[in-house]
Amino acid sequence: MTELSADIPDESGERPEKPAVGWRRYIHSFVIIPACVALLIVAIIYVWKSGVDQPKASDYLRLIREGNSTVRWQSAKTLSDIFADPSRIPDENDFIQELLSLFEDQALYEDEPRMRLFLSLAMGRTGNPACFNSLMTALQAAKGIEEQAFYTRALGYLGDPKALDSLLPKLDHTEAVLRHRTVEALGFIGEDKARPGLREALDDPEPNVRWEAAVALAKLGDITAKPILIELLDRKYYESFPAVRAKDRTLAMQTAILVAVLLNDLELNVKIKQLSESDPNIRVRGTALEVVKQIELE
Repeated sequence: MTELSADIPDESGERPEKPAVGWRRYIHSFVIIPACVALLIVAIIYVWKSGVDQPKASDYLRLIREGNSTVRWQSAKTLSDIFADPSRIPDENDFIQELLSLFEDQALYEDEPRMRLFLSLAMGRTGNPACFNSLMTALQAAKGIEEQAFYTRALGYLGDPKALDSLLPKLDHTEAVLRHRTVEALGFIGEDKARPGLREALDDPEPNVRWEAAVALAKLGDITAKPILIELLDRKYYESFPAVRAKDRTLAMQTAILVAVLLNDLELNVKIKQLSESDPNIRVRGTALEVVKQIELE
């Protein structure tokens, strides 16, 4: 599976190791980093005990504003993670304005760019159109592939069709990671205008791009996604990709089930029914069974 690299991390927050020299390396590894992590934990416990059952989104904004560089980026990442649950996203204009203010405050991220990258994902997940201009400006000003990949993903989460004219040309980019994130974003936006480019992406040399293109096309009800979906529903198919982790195979199969049923194709429906009865993974089997029950597949 493709992962982000270089100096800017992927969504896990991991950064490639750089060589350190002598005692400085050990001070950094065993003193500074643990102290920063401890500070973040103390800060979160503080807001947790301030009278609420769990930290609010606004609490994380305060940590981003007031914390050190480590607290800022980890709080931004946590915010982007919890916004994967739409019920955690505040529907308040003041919150969105503060979010935008933090995103535009260069002093907060010039020593730690991860803060802004993860904050962009949180902005995208709000689905608030007020975030569009800031995210689009960030994408256009991005200096590296990893930054472009983050902002592309954020615009996909936002779901605004106005992003299409800027995203579609990236389907032809030489870097597979950016093609992957672009196809993923187009799938979130879900506009017919992307259909021709997504069909071409079905033949991309990078498997992640092909798989994501099939998912995006299935959401559009496009039967051209079928051959790749048939592969993704076949557990043996993944044996050709030993680097793909077991949990990622499970997620890929669950996703394929959920989008394949949208095509209402007999062969795909039969495969889903088979998975609901005999797949060895309980999560895959459960997802397939739920689909069979809801759609009443025969």
